[in-house]
Amino acid sequence: MLRWLMGDFDLVDGESCDRDQLFELYKQSMRPYIAATWGWDDEFQAKGFDENLSADCWQIIKRNKEAIGGFVISEKKGALWLDMLIIKPEYRKKV
Repeated sequence: MLRWLMGDFDLVDGESCDRDQLFELYKQSMRPYIAATWGWDDEFQAKGFDENLSADCWQIIKRNKEAIGGFVISEKKGALWLDMLIIKPEYRKKV
């Protein structure tokens, strides 16, 4: 369990059953930026999400059992890469 200034958070391994919840968090976090740059195509984004960010690669951040964000870290060429980080808008800029 992580302890931050806001309180207690849990990290939970993502599973295939978390896919819809993770994609919804992704949309909440990324849609404004993607839409402003290229336009948002839900089908295209869902396909890319499934191909590149499968649910079992995620660490889900939960607060009081509510998923408030998550991240994907991978190892490439002997280094760790943060592939994606998403946080619900209402939890940003809190620390």
